[in-house]
Amino acid sequence: MKNAIVKTILFLLTIGIVLSAGLYRTALSAERAQFQAKIPGKDNFPIVLDLANQGWPKKLIQPGLVSISNGHGPMGIQNISKENLNVQVVLKGFPSEADLEIPELEYDEETYALKQPLKPKQSFKIDLSVEIPKEYRNKLVGFSGEIQFINQKDQSILSSIPVHIVNSDYGDPYKKLNIERQPLFGHGGGNGKGKPADNTKKQENDKSKGEENKQSEKEQSKEENCH
Repeated sequence: MKNAIVKTILFLLTIGIVLSAGLYRTALSAERAQFQAKIPGKDNFPIVLDLANQGWPKKLIQPGLVSISNGHGPMGIQNISKENLNVQVVLKGFPSEADLEIPELEYDEETYALKQPLKPKQSFKIDLSVEIPKEYRNKLVGFSGEIQFINQKDQSILSSIPVHIVNSDYGDPYKKLNIERQPLFGHGGGNGKGKPADNTKKQENDKSKGEENKQSEKEQSKEENCH
């Protein structure tokens, strides 16, 4: 009888551990910031990862660990030029060491330089994990870093992606960073995307409307004078 009870308890514990592990992996996957980029290119959307959107399992077990990747499917970092590019991935401004992997291509694990040229229209993916120090987690904007894609031949920057780790429990990070929300790839775990706020078009429209109103007033005044 005791053996049966012990076996039942162990069985239930095993099931619980397996289910918990599965739920935790699912939560981590949902909270991963995803992005895509073009190289060469200057119009890549920034990555905004909001720590306030983490689920309780993540906050309980690994509150400081964040993941950034290209996800599944066609998204990736694509060579849109017409020539082969010798690409190196460089991380700037991160407050701690990051674990970077390039799963589909051969690369130097110390410099993150691709060992083979990236052909036109060819793309690749990266998986980036960063441990955010505690002092950065309880701020509106914890830190801002950058993922750069460098030309190995002359060390010029082919493309870059700003990375912002924020916590919206302390205010509106988009207002603070002066960027607009761009929910192109979903919202999983603070998977916000943004671009620099551009008021130029609005100003041009307002100016155009003002000129139209002035012209209309002039024409109306002429008609009244004629009468």
